[in-house]
Amino acid sequence: MRTLATVSLVVVLAITALAAPTAAVIVVGGEVDPFAPVDYFGVEFEPAEYSRIVTLAPNLTEMVHFLGAFERVVGATNYDTYPPEVKDCERIGGFIDPDIERIVALQPDLVLAYRGNPLPVIYKLKELDVPVFVLDNPSTLSEVYTQMMQLGRLLMVSEEQETRIRRFKSELDGAFELGARLPRHPRVMMLACSLQPPYYAAGHGTFIDDLIRLAGGDNAFGSEGFSVVTPEEFIVADPEFLLIPEIPEEGFREKMLEALRAQPFLAQTTALETGQVLFIDQDILSRPGPRITEALAILQDALVAATTESGNDE
Repeated sequence: MRTLATVSLVVVLAITALAAPTAAVIVVGGEVDPFAPVDYFGVEFEPAEYSRIVTLAPNLTEMVHFLGAFERVVGATNYDTYPPEVKDCERIGGFIDPDIERIVALQPDLVLAYRGNPLPVIYKLKELDVPVFVLDNPSTLSEVYTQMMQLGRLLMVSEEQETRIRRFKSELDGAFELGARLPRHPRVMMLACSLQPPYYAAGHGTFIDDLIRLAGGDNAFGSEGFSVVTPEEFIVADPEFLLIPEIPEEGFREKMLEALRAQPFLAQTTALETGQVLFIDQDILSRPGPRITEALAILQDALVAATTESGNDE
């Protein structure tokens, strides 16, 4: 049966799968303006109070909500769950299979898309004169901050909302300072939730890799992007902590732990031997948006506790 975990994995892989031209850079007064509303394809948009927005990825919906502009959203994907008010939005299909007819029927004055949405859909919407602002797949949490600042400029949000975005950046900076001071940096691996092999993990060049680094950990998975972890790689990496995106399914934690312990190459890892398996709501952990700081705080609290305890034991 196709579960939410499977769908989550498909989305994660889709986000990292596409390539496109390098975005243009806007220079103002001889200096690069990182927050200019220029999308991934190098298209510069005119800031405006767009009133009929369709979002093609859940993290984009969350960003618009964070910016205080959710009342302008008229359409979202089938996988959008936050904010709760999104239940009243028209659904336009999935992340990798949005319905063009539904989108056009909503008469949007702006579509927010993400690298990972199908390029044919994006190109078709442009052919139909629908404005599509495409954001890249961030590899760091600082890039998430930059994207929110870009959207803030694009949507002409208030100065109060821009201040809120800057507080998000301050939280990242504070976490980094604390993480850097840890007496040691435990090995952490984030696994996409699956009850049986193959297991996918977040490697270097992903926002999860950056989250682990900011929290004070060391990513135990040395490959690039999201890819399959072999039994041999699990044994060599020997993660001290496992991060698992939790789906809203009764008994999921118990089922997941049982499935992981049933694999000899996983059962002998330090994480499972010591019970250091952290379950974090998949919508918070797997979406590069404003709530990612919640996942960062959960992981950092666990790392601080573990390194402090080990230091006291010594």
